[in-house]
Amino acid sequence: MNSDFVVLNGDYLSVFIGNGDGTFVQMPDIDVAGTATDLVVKDLSGDLIPDLAVTMAGYSVLTFLGDGLGNFTISQVLPTTGVPSQIVATDFDGDALQDLAVATDGVVHIFRAVSLFNYGAASTVTAGTFPIDLVAADFNGDSNVDLAVQNRDSYDVTILLGTGAGTFNFAQTISQLSGSGLTGQLICDDFDGDMIPDLLSSNGFEIIWIKGLRNGTFDPAI
Repeated sequence: MNSDFVVLNGDYLSVFIGNGDGTFVQMPDIDVAGTATDLVVKDLSGDLIPDLAVTMAGYSVLTFLGDGLGNFTISQVLPTTGVPSQIVATDFDGDALQDLAVATDGVVHIFRAVSLFNYGAASTVTAGTFPIDLVAADFNGDSNVDLAVQNRDSYDVTILLGTGAGTFNFAQTISQLSGSGLTGQLICDDFDGDMIPDLLSSNGFEIIWIKGLRNGTFDPAI
């Protein structure tokens, strides 16, 4: 299987199909009629073909159905109550359907899939002030997907533990070291080899390691 990629270009998306030899063929651009801020590439329709979910500065999320040939057709326009900045797609409620979590400048929106490639109205989860990035992982070992949300204006990270039903409970606020402000990049991985998810964040001057403790909480930023 050859690797392809998608590029955000303001008001359109550029899709490049890999030839398998390091070269790519550019497909016709996808006009999104507004400013795209982030996207996720994932099989949202259950046909083993990658689809797209794109956050838009115009208070919405667009979903696009892929045909497996590099072409995408818009499927839904999902409204948000704030300007969205980042998106993740995973199964939050254990029904084998891909749900969406979206960080906006006010709250986090959760769009649960009610059927394949069909999303209901958003529920909202409060994090810190001006969420700008988020990651999903199982932080407490209960097999439910949790969220970590980076907040620009409150200079912290909010930990939200998933219930397995598509809802979340507040667990912890992790304060950042003093700096010029969070840059918007939050990364989740096991950085110390203990099989527990950790976080990497930034305060504008340095990268900060936040060690996971497996009970759903984290050590203060190191």
